[in-house]
Amino acid sequence: MSGDNGGGERRKGSVKWFDTQKGFGFITPDDGGDDLFVHQSSIRSEGFRSLAAEEAVEFEVEIDNNNRPKAIDVSGPDGAPVQGNSGGGSSGGRGGFGGGRGGGRGSGGGYGGGGGGYGGRGGGGRGGSDCYKCAVASRDISPGIAPAVDVKTNAGYAVEKSELVISQVIVKLLALLVQAFNFRIRSNPPVTAMMNRILLFMILAFVSSLSEVEPISFKITNRCRNTIWPGLLSGANSAPLPTTGFRLSRGKSKTVAIPESWSGRLWARTLCSQDRSSGSFVCLTGDCGSGKVECSGSGAKPPATLAEFTLNGTGGLDFYDVSLVDGYNLPMLILPKKIVIGGCGATGCLVDLNGACPRDLKLVTRGNGNGVACRSACEAFGDPRYCCSDAYATPDTCQPSVYSLFFKHACPRAYSYAYDDKTSTYTCATGADYFIIFCPPPYTSEKLLGSRKDGATLPLVNKSMIHLPHPHSS
Repeated sequence: MSGDNGGGERRKGSVKWFDTQKGFGFITPDDGGDDLFVHQSSIRSEGFRSLAAEEAVEFEVEIDNNNRPKAIDVSGPDGAPVQGNSGGGSSGGRGGFGGGRGGGRGSGGGYGGGGGGYGGRGGGGRGGSDCYKCAVASRDISPGIAPAVDVKTNAGYAVEKSELVISQVIVKLLALLVQAFNFRIRSNPPVTAMMNRILLFMILAFVSSLSEVEPISFKITNRCRNTIWPGLLSGANSAPLPTTGFRLSRGKSKTVAIPESWSGRLWARTLCSQDRSSGSFVCLTGDCGSGKVECSGSGAKPPATLAEFTLNGTGGLDFYDVSLVDGYNLPMLILPKKIVIGGCGATGCLVDLNGACPRDLKLVTRGNGNGVACRSACEAFGDPRYCCSDAYATPDTCQPSVYSLFFKHACPRAYSYAYDDKTSTYTCATGADYFIIFCPPPYTSEKLLGSRKDGATLPLVNKSMIHLPHPHSS
């Protein structure tokens, strides 16, 4: 199928599958042509932009920069808004960070699924049950940093438990003080009553302070050679953030306050500019389709390196990961500010993969033959084997491919495909602040992080790999 150039002719088809977590899917044309890629930003909708499996749609066809046809301006029949998908993601394993990572084709929580995140408090996952990452609830895969780590043995949990024990001891000491004052001044009842009231107030104030959840923060730093534009997307049940996108110059940092129990993701947009004809803000990688610097509820167009978080999830833990499931555009490091031996591990992809990206996956632009990003095999080929969809929507049937192994070999701690859970999800006791660094110097970072002793089973960098330099990152 070729030669379609987005000339305005409306065509009809049905949705083959659409992953609400990834923000893209494929449409099968009614005329029997090849399946067409469709991104979230190309959907007409009155609410969250999504598509339901087998939904009837109308669309136009456009040829992208890689000479590949894709569906744009997607609507329901006769131009009506699409129905959308309120269920889980289409690609199994990672069914949607807002409602759990389980779910196969629309059967689970997905983006609008109504549960916590993948480490959340129920919901999500398989549609109303515990989520994919909730200890042994889903597929007997623990949410710790290694395959056999149980939530309750996690160091972050131990720290939280020890803090609780200390607080209980202090309360008991205050109670003993009350008894001591009663003994010392029981001959003066008015004074005793007054002291009791004072001490009771102190106890209540202390206990109240223990229950307060201090707001956490993400400090986002740009170590790349050029300006980037970070984007942020909240899960369906998370409180909104103070910003959903901003400009970040080389060497600069910005701190963003994050609400309690937030789940969502963030990424960096690159090579952005203001379109002279339309005035829209567009980026060559990570574009969210909003036409503005603020993403306003839209996710990243693949390929993009993603940081994914579920805060205050199961067992009082934060769950976080760096994902290459949707492809790669920049190196990224997540570093919890809290240092806990055996927990709160650093994760990310510290090396530049754009130069070494396989030719079939490389995203190139005019004037830049080296590539500006590296696509996932799912986006590049649309094959269910790579997308973990259809007959490949379970951990048993969806196995690592030669393409996902390229990502995993280079970045051992990052997610490389939908069911790459055991070595890719990290936990920390709720309340930690996080550093998110784009383009961190790989070997310098590796050396500094070695002293954290976070217990991770895999290194951050595979030093056996050599990567070509990329002009847009350090």
